[in-house]
Amino acid sequence: MAKRAKTIDPRTGLIKAAFDAAIRHGWRGLRIAEVAKAAGMSVGDAYKVAADRMTLLDAFIDDVDAKAIEQMTQEADDDTWRDIAFDGFMRRFDQMLKHRDALRVIYFDDRRDVIALAHGARRTHRSIERILEASGFAQDTLTLRIGAAALVPLYVRVFRTWLNDEADQAKTMSALDKALDRLDRLAARFSRGGAPRDDEPEDDEDLPDLPSDSVH
Repeated sequence: MAKRAKTIDPRTGLIKAAFDAAIRHGWRGLRIAEVAKAAGMSVGDAYKVAADRMTLLDAFIDDVDAKAIEQMTQEADDDTWRDIAFDGFMRRFDQMLKHRDALRVIYFDDRRDVIALAHGARRTHRSIERILEASGFAQDTLTLRIGAAALVPLYVRVFRTWLNDEADQAKTMSALDKALDRLDRLAARFSRGGAPRDDEPEDDEDLPDLPSDSVH
């Protein structure tokens, strides 16, 4: 008996076709109609998934967040905000790893697109809010938004490291660990009214910088 061909979900197929096209031809200027043709589906069905390349990337990130959060909640414990951020960010990187070549192209192409930059910043903030909310970090919207805003610039810097890391992601884990330590020290400093400890560096040159480009 002949084996039945494996059915690919239209959303998954469209995302894969878009990423393949990005690697070959770049991300800017990519059209859903072109991606639909490559994915072997009608333009109408493709538009049910995404209206353009940015919303298609949103769909991909939604899937990444959902899978990362599912893994987090299955192993949830009484973690600190630092543990939550480290676990959540690394699980996202794990989910994106096989698409890193395409995401690298998208990252550098989007840096020249002001609209994509703004959209990407909102996307990153939303993803971090999801991680914090799913972990039970915050019970109110204000705390959730403040926590996400503090972590966005940190994630931006670590994401850049991840783009050029090896498959074991060792450099990414080290960069994330150090960045979270710096943010923890900064939070402790503010809680003391801004006074640094005797053994703490006075300058903040290694603290995460403000996001200036699109991340995912």
